[in-house]
Amino acid sequence: MDEAALREEMKLLHADGRVVGGVDAWAMLFRSVWWLWPFGALLGLPGGRWLGGVGYRWVARNRYCLGGNCKLPDRHQGEQSQNHSRHSAFLELP
Repeated sequence: MDEAALREEMKLLHADGRVVGGVDAWAMLFRSVWWLWPFGALLGLPGGRWLGGVGYRWVARNRYCLGGNCKLPDRHQGEQSQNHSRHSAFLELP
């Protein structure tokens, strides 16, 4: 998977090698935490996935502006290791 695709949306890597992204990844994460489960269920309702996708894409596009700093972080600052870089793009569940 190329870096541009990883910058567009969060990816969730399962232990069996399956990869899901965006709102589908959030829905799976929500359903795996007992107190967030209702949000995962809402994403499963008719129109919920679409509405969640609209919200997710807006947050993904604006994530660097939400804290008042509207620029991408400098990737060459402090030379990150390959392993650290991978974990910043992927979340892993057992």
